[in-house]
Amino acid sequence: MTFKHALVDNDASMNLRSYQTFKAIGILERWLVRQSLNVSGFDAVTLQTLGHVSIDLKVNKIRWPIIFHFIDALATYNVILGRSWIHDNKAIPLTLHQYLKARWRGQDIFVPAAS
Repeated sequence: MTFKHALVDNDASMNLRSYQTFKAIGILERWLVRQSLNVSGFDAVTLQTLGHVSIDLKVNKIRWPIIFHFIDALATYNVILGRSWIHDNKAIPLTLHQYLKARWRGQDIFVPAAS
């Protein structure tokens, strides 16, 4: 499944997806590890996660197993990639230039915002 709206967020302590995205992907409910964590949003509202799932995520050439926490809320973005994904992939989000630079298998990867 391709996602058009993703956010790479230096300030996010976890990788998030909405529960609507969870259902759209077709992940089986039994794969969801029930875990309730408090998450504060942009508007200072605190939500609790429904649980998490480990998924292989592909961003351009980068393919990496990632743990996504799911929230039951409407979200502007299909995926929010937080610090754990950024650090695991040695990625540098370049907000001003609207692209992501990462190192993958000895190569520099550049992911423009529109891809």
